[in-house]
Amino acid sequence: MRNCFKTYNWTYILSDKSVDEMWESIHNLVHATVDKFVPHRSIKAGHCARRKPVWMNERVMCKLKTKGKSFQRYKETRDGKDYLEYVKVRNAAKARLEKRLEITRKKWLNWLKETQRYSTNM
Repeated sequence: MRNCFKTYNWTYILSDKSVDEMWESIHNLVHATVDKFVPHRSIKAGHCARRKPVWMNERVMCKLKTKGKSFQRYKETRDGKDYLEYVKVRNAAKARLEKRLEITRKKWLNWLKETQRYSTNM
């Protein structure tokens, strides 16, 4: 983009114009250059642009949803039994999450070792 801006003859573009006309010319040139060099990515309607983490799978999501539901139940009733149920579900969700994180961490480390070994053998 910088080289493109250098190719413009600014004295010719801005000569004999009012300040507003100069601003309009500069504005149009900048937008034209940005449209030319900056890639555009369109997001389709109905598609979520946010990606889930690598370690998040259906089992973890299910545990987290169950945890949320049991916490809501406890908040509504303030019953000791519901709290104990929530604590049980919370601990299960945390254990599942930590297990999944450890599995993902091991996969990444193995991949890293393989790529390093491959690159050193070249």
